[in-house]
Amino acid sequence: MMLHSRRTAAGFTLVELLVVIAIIGVLIAMLLPALQSARAAAARTSCQSKLRQVALACQLFESGNRTYPPGRVKDSGPKASWLSFLLPYIEQGQVADIYDRTVNWDKPKNKAARETVISTFICPSAPIDKRPLVTDATGTISGGVSDFVAISRLHKDAVGAGMFPSHLAINPASPDFVPGVLNVDERVSMRQITDGTTRTIIIGEMAGRPNHWLSPTRTGPLNLTGKGMWADDDSMSISLKGSNYPDPTGVTPWVDAPFGPCPMNCTNKSELFSFHGGGANVAFADGSVMLLRENINLDVLANLVTRDGKEDLDPKSYGN
Repeated sequence: MMLHSRRTAAGFTLVELLVVIAIIGVLIAMLLPALQSARAAAARTSCQSKLRQVALACQLFESGNRTYPPGRVKDSGPKASWLSFLLPYIEQGQVADIYDRTVNWDKPKNKAARETVISTFICPSAPIDKRPLVTDATGTISGGVSDFVAISRLHKDAVGAGMFPSHLAINPASPDFVPGVLNVDERVSMRQITDGTTRTIIIGEMAGRPNHWLSPTRTGPLNLTGKGMWADDDSMSISLKGSNYPDPTGVTPWVDAPFGPCPMNCTNKSELFSFHGGGANVAFADGSVMLLRENINLDVLANLVTRDGKEDLDPKSYGN
């Protein structure tokens, strides 16, 4: 007599299936922050790489012309931004060829050049809404965006108010701007950077325009329409003042106060601002790039911007 064994069909019970789904859910929940962190780190590295290209272009310009480019041509000639001078040094020779330096950047002759979107000027960490082409309020002038600006000098109002103890106004009644390297209407040679090229900041992030950002999580009440075009002399040069900061009373969501302190990442309205956690990328006159700490002392930041303040700075006080 032959015995036949009866095999039961293999499979998951409902309880086992629910347990597997729960485990998968937990694993995904654990992996998502790591993936987001890795993505943010990759974007920050890419942003630093682009900023380094721009900073090295400044060095190449200095090597060929014996000066750095002016941070902004405002009154000394046809209006132009410092970035327009760097086009041949970042493999944008074709754009440089059609850019007409005999007229202001916003004239019809420069329409094709300024509307060229140059990826080197765009930080991948910044939101892409309404970017990378920016249009002004009239709808007649458009241009490619840039997240990098020249930090030209210390703002005279902040100097006059004593915001930078290391740089007090000689005449408090009428203080002057304290110059950096990429200054307005000035071509500065490397010899004039007596503080040293490794300790003098020339470029920083001011990302997210034309939207007005108060933090990486919300937009502000202002609309920076038309701001952020790489060819725009006014948009691409700032004077350090650290003057915008949240209203501590909570009465007003945001105030554009006359004086700070707020060194960075409070607003992208004429202030250093990035979408990186804990700081903002800056480039030094030697071509090096660093994520500057968000909580840096405003006076230390001012010392890094000036070119001949003779300060003795410890990198541990400002870098990550």
